Amino acid sequence: MENESLYEYLKRVDPMILKIIELKIIGYNINEISQMLDISVRSIYRKIKKVKNSLKK
Repeated sequence: MENESLYEYLKRVDPMILKIIELKIIGYNINEISQMLDISVRSIYRKIKKVKNSLKK
């Protein structure tokens, strides 16, 4: 990742969201990521929203 501080933040807060972002950057879609990580699509979107909200603060 280009932004090292963002990477470190994500690694500390939720390693799963970091994995989701890495897979998304590689080019996988949310459904594929859901299957690969064995979590629901809804859960992925909730995790992303939670991180976005915490970064806004």
